[in-house]
Amino acid sequence: NYNAHEMLHAIRDAEALYYDNKREWNKMIDRAMAVDYSWNVSAKKYQGMYDWLLGN
Repeated sequence: NYNAHEMLHAIRDAEALYYDNKREWNKMIDRAMAVDYSWNVSAKKYQGMYDWLLGN
């Protein structure tokens, strides 16, 4: 859901994890930092999809 109450709930969950469970917080950060979110990855996926659609 995209509303103020849900966003506040998500922020409070994140805050609780940060303050109450640093080990899990740090694992989550490490996992997020290990993923390549660059445009190069997205561009290759789009190129592959277009090639497939065009039968290349």
